[in-house]
Amino acid sequence: MTGTATGPGPAPHPEWVERLRRLHREGFTGCLTVEGPPDARVHLRGGLLVAVRTPAAPGPGTLLVRSGAVSERAWAAAYERGEADGAADGGEVGAVLLELALVRSVLDGVFSLALRPEARSAADEPGAPAPPYALAEGISPGRAWAEAQRRIAFLTARWAPPAELMALRPTATAPADTAPSPAHARLMAGADGRRTPRDLAFLSGREVSGVLADVMWLVDRGLLEIAAEPREGLSRRRPEPAAPASPEAPLAKRLPGADSVRRAPRADAVLSPEAAARLRGRLAGGAGAARGGEGGPT
Repeated sequence: MTGTATGPGPAPHPEWVERLRRLHREGFTGCLTVEGPPDARVHLRGGLLVAVRTPAAPGPGTLLVRSGAVSERAWAAAYERGEADGAADGGEVGAVLLELALVRSVLDGVFSLALRPEARSAADEPGAPAPPYALAEGISPGRAWAEAQRRIAFLTARWAPPAELMALRPTATAPADTAPSPAHARLMAGADGRRTPRDLAFLSGREVSGVLADVMWLVDRGLLEIAAEPREGLSRRRPEPAAPASPEAPLAKRLPGADSVRRAPRADAVLSPEAAARLRGRLAGGAGAARGGEGGPT
């Protein structure tokens, strides 16, 4: 034999990931802006990721406050001081708890950006300061990208590409108190036919990737159902005839505990009929047997 057959090589990295890898090699300190949608500001120190701020994924404050790990007052006070010490259950943000939230925020931010193939890096800002809270020891872009791909592969193999799952608007089919865990109960309570998995992630203070896995896990068990269209009466209110629609963008909304202003969801942002048909086919094929364990990405 003169050679061996080889399969297709790994998919090329998106442009913004290649740029992050170059900045990593250069030991860059500053900020890289990534244009989407969603937009993001990726902060590096010595070439390592220390913070990712994007409306596509909850930041550390949302993860801590909305999950109930710390109170909104404690987070606001700690944020203003720019420090985190003391016990979380004593009303202050603990250093270990904060570090975990920062790691989760960075990895989930990269995961959320990875779902948008149109994302492009715009400009780097050498020396730009990081947010008041950023990782003390950063994460390499290669490691963050590999983790994003692991989560995408898991969700795709088990249900469907996560970029398609993000458009779902689940509705609970049973009371929240029938959920198998408090985390699932919060998702069922928030699943009103209008909220997407991203909305539920911000509402519950969890990573988008984990919420996607749990939403589909609950769908498998018949505790949530999905639809290609939002529930009637729950889409964003249309202007009255006497008040013509404004051509401007929708008003920004801010939720308590959120890290930044985020845009209201578009009223017409729904799952495409083709994607809905593919997903329903996959769900129907596995509806006969409950899947064991949650097994979702963390």
